[in-house]
Amino acid sequence: MILISPKLLVLLAASGYSEKPVPLPWSLGTEYRYVWIQNGKRVGETWFRFKRDSKAAGAPAKRKTRYILKAKRENDYPDFSVRAQETTTVRADGTPIRFEETLTGKSLDEKDFNQETQIHFEGSTAKLRYKQRGRDQKPHDVEIPQGTFIIATDTVEHWALFLSMLPPGFQKREVQLLYPDFAVVMSTTIEKAGQEKLKIGTDEVESTRYTFLSKRKQLTGVLWLDASRRLLQIEFANKNPALTLRVVLSELK
Repeated sequence: MILISPKLLVLLAASGYSEKPVPLPWSLGTEYRYVWIQNGKRVGETWFRFKRDSKAAGAPAKRKTRYILKAKRENDYPDFSVRAQETTTVRADGTPIRFEETLTGKSLDEKDFNQETQIHFEGSTAKLRYKQRGRDQKPHDVEIPQGTFIIATDTVEHWALFLSMLPPGFQKREVQLLYPDFAVVMSTTIEKAGQEKLKIGTDEVESTRYTFLSKRKQLTGVLWLDASRRLLQIEFANKNPALTLRVVLSELK
């Protein structure tokens, strides 16, 4: 049985596949932080950084750009807590090559849980492999469209990655989203909704607000990007307003 967070659908997204390097708006080697807020209270933090993959295959002159995204997360909700560490390797356009995550936590009734996830992307197939409490779970192979990005459960840093790969100032974009825990691909539309100033740390930043909605409405919310396509803030909607999650970049760097 695959562990699923009841707090948040978190996903995979896609733009057109290309090996052409896309300049990241995130400085390589710099640690960034997002703060998770629910019902007006801080419930967690995510720290992440990008670096270039120095072990990419091929001679230096012909070596294709690869990025490694490393992140850790701490979330403490009223009924459970989670600690996670992950490493994601992607191509220059942000499409995934490999994802690895270690997840540990404790539920309200003091039951401990742990899960190890490995996803390898081979051609049009995502090979999902899980271990829970050290035991292998049933493997899943998922066929994915060309250009798919990875966003696993609660990995806001994956949103930060794929959104930075979309065209600057885009008006509307349909992306294919793979949510690994359900082993499904969701077609989701991201559409411009307006301009807004946000307070990020001590800075007031001009941002573009977008809505996002999947065809079957499993995924819905609002996100804010700055002019360089950095994710400043994202809200994941919930029928119960008290369970709506807002995740905010802590400061600009």
